[in-house]
Amino acid sequence: MKYLLRFCLLIVCIKGHAQINLVPNPSFEDTISCPNSGGQVWKAKYWQTVSYSPDYFHVCNPFWNYSVPYNTFGFQWPNTGEAYMGLWSYSASSPYYREIIGSELYSSLIIGQKYFVNFKANLAFNSNAGTNAACNRLGVLFSTINYLNNTFPILNGCQIYSDSILKDSLNWVSIHGSFIADSAYAFISLGNFFSNANTDTFHLVNSNT
Repeated sequence: MKYLLRFCLLIVCIKGHAQINLVPNPSFEDTISCPNSGGQVWKAKYWQTVSYSPDYFHVCNPFWNYSVPYNTFGFQWPNTGEAYMGLWSYSASSPYYREIIGSELYSSLIIGQKYFVNFKANLAFNSNAGTNAACNRLGVLFSTINYLNNTFPILNGCQIYSDSILKDSLNWVSIHGSFIADSAYAFISLGNFFSNANTDTFHLVNSNT
């Protein structure tokens, strides 16, 4: 049985004492060019694919399957603006399959400094497209390494993640927290960094996919 989950990620912000957002293009509005098919994360300025084939959705896309608000994974307006990212965060049949996006921060984190993190997620529910299960553990990983194209390890941990299973396909849900930097982290990645054994799931429909 294969459980697949697709999240639309929006608004990532890190705030120090000066309330400065260290994440470039946090709502994915700034495009290099309009995405016209799947797997084109790189068309959102400063963002890259860390693992497998996450997708970039934007109003400017003339093809409905990767457009906004209608696309192959359902219907959803962005929380703000005109764009969002989408990724699979769990698969029962492929336990190491994780779609993850990442970017380089504007500046490295300061060791010993406390940082606040917030991003919004929404479950794209479309059983015909295989998006018929939900999971927890969606989160943010800060690293000194620029993970790129399937180089990331399953760490069973990251600085900020959701303990709750994210089942809301209507509303954007805020995932947030804080941590004290123990390294001069320069890169951010978003996805599920936990193994299947350490991820809880909820099947939304009776299906073998």
